Amino acid sequence: MPSPSAVPAPPRFAAFGRYLLLERMATGGMAEVYLAKHFGEGGQVSDLLAVKRILPSLAADADFIRMFLDEAKIAGQLEHPGIVQIRELGRVGSSHYLAMDFVWGKDLLQIIRRCRLLGAQLSPQLVAWLGAHLCEALHYAHTRTDKRGAPMHLIHRDVSPQNVLVSFDGRVKVIDFGIAKAASRSTHTQAGVLKGKVGYMSPEQVQGKRIDHRSDLFAVGTCLWELLTLRSLFARENNYDAMENVRHARTFPVQKLRPDVPDDFSAVLDRALAGDPDLRWQSARDMKEALLRFVSDVDPNFDRVSTVGWMRDAFRKEFHLERGRLEAFDQLGRP
Repeated sequence: MPSPSAVPAPPRFAAFGRYLLLERMATGGMAEVYLAKHFGEGGQVSDLLAVKRILPSLAADADFIRMFLDEAKIAGQLEHPGIVQIRELGRVGSSHYLAMDFVWGKDLLQIIRRCRLLGAQLSPQLVAWLGAHLCEALHYAHTRTDKRGAPMHLIHRDVSPQNVLVSFDGRVKVIDFGIAKAASRSTHTQAGVLKGKVGYMSPEQVQGKRIDHRSDLFAVGTCLWELLTLRSLFARENNYDAMENVRHARTFPVQKLRPDVPDDFSAVLDRALAGDPDLRWQSARDMKEALLRFVSDVDPNFDRVSTVGWMRDAFRKEFHLERGRLEAFDQLGRP
C-alpha cells in the first residue's frame, strides 16, 4: 500500500462519516486512498485503516457504481491472510467508499523502482518466495465457493505490481480483487484502466475472449519476470504496441537478462507465460508449489524473516520515518 507520506496530505484531518481521514496516501484513476481511523459508538476507536473513496467524476456513472458495488461485495467475502480484508462498503453523501485493512509496506512497483535506484537486484529465491505467497492468495480466491458450495469462479483480472503489497513484517498482500471488472465495463474508466495495465493482461484478456483463473497466472508470471529483470516485459509507451506484445505473448527467457536465475525457476516462468492457457500452470496452487520447491532447493533457510530483513534494509529511511508517524496516528482517540 502506498506510504502514508507518499502523497501530500490535506492541510488538516477531515471528517468523513464515521471516519477521520488522516492523510491522503494515493490518487488514481478511480479513487483516492486515505489513511484513516474509524470512531464507533461508545468511543470505540479502530486500528489504522485505508479508506478508498471513489472520485466525484465517477459518482454520476450509475453503471460503474452498480458494478463496483457488486464486485466489492464479493471481494468483501474473501478472508485470507494474503488478501487485504475489506471491512466496510458504504457511502457518505454521494461518495462511495471501501474501508479496508491498512498494510504498512511497499508495492512491487515501489520495490522495482528502489532496486533500480540502488543498482541492486532481487535474489531469485526472494522473488520466488514472493510469487509463491501471491499464488497462495490467488488459489484461495480462485477456488472459493458460495454458501451452497458452488464455485464462485473469482478472477482478480488486475494482478499487477501496484496491486501486490509486501509489508514490513514480510507478508504478501493482494488488493483490489475484482474491481478491475467494474472499471473495464465503464466507458468513463476504460481509458484509465488500460493505461499502464495492458502490460499485465493475458493474451486472451487483450483479445476480449472469455477468461478464467489462468489469466491471473499469466499476470503473476509477468510480475515475477519484471521483479527479476527490473524492466517491463510487455508494457510500452504506446498501448497498441503493448497489446500486440501481450496478444502474441512476445516474451523470452529471463536468463537472457539474468543468467544467474536457475533453470528450474526460469522454467516456472516460461510455463506461466505460455500464450495458450492450456500450456500454463493449471492452478495457482501448482505454481506455488513449484516456486516453493525451488526456494527450498536453493536456500532451505529462506523464510519470511529473510523478506523482513530485505524490506527494512532497502527502505531503511522510510521505515524509521513512517514508523514514528504511524505510531502517532494510531494513538489518536485512544485513552
